[in-house]
Amino acid sequence: MKFEKKIWILEDDHGCLFVYQDILDIRYSTRYFKTLDEFKTALEESAEDLPDLVIADLKLPDGSFLTFLSSDDNKRLLDMPFLVISSVNDIDALRFCFEEGALDYFTKPFNKNELVVKIERMLENASRQEHYDTIKIPQSVILEHFTELTKKEHQILNLFSNSLNNTMVRESLVREIWKGTSVHNKTLDVHLYNLKKKLPKYGFQIVSPESGVWILLRKKDG
Repeated sequence: MKFEKKIWILEDDHGCLFVYQDILDIRYSTRYFKTLDEFKTALEESAEDLPDLVIADLKLPDGSFLTFLSSDDNKRLLDMPFLVISSVNDIDALRFCFEEGALDYFTKPFNKNELVVKIERMLENASRQEHYDTIKIPQSVILEHFTELTKKEHQILNLFSNSLNNTMVRESLVREIWKGTSVHNKTLDVHLYNLKKKLPKYGFQIVSPESGVWILLRKKDG
């Protein structure tokens, strides 16, 4: 049977591999890698046939996926959606993965049904984004042309435009906009909600593949 969506799994634990094979092989075209070296080689050799999603453990026999993410060369190769599933339950590791673009972070052991449903949502969101591109918008353009935006909305849009792959996480937005000032949890949500309603008029949208992660996209020509 030929599946439309491709998922690559970077994992060396046999128990987890068995679970992935049980729940993912019947739904997607899967490919497994037990080392970072195997994974990087496949990325270089498959430039025209990259996966729709990558699932990665953090600790591999030949190194850490965190080190992989922090390398400029490897980040250039990893220009695709990914999520992390790891036994590492560390807030700094979790924060770093989200800042580098992870769509989600599961701690082992994970709930199989929850993983399947979240993967389905990620791939559906990715399909809806096919008619949009990321783009950098100069601050002068934001101020001049996005005339209906409030000051806070201008700040948020500017942060998106100057971030890696136009991706921001909740913690970074709150930190950059309010500079350590204590604000209600819903304050950012209100500003984002209003901004998301206004942007389609200008050919843009903000999407959220997973909770707490947002991407600014521009509608493609044609």
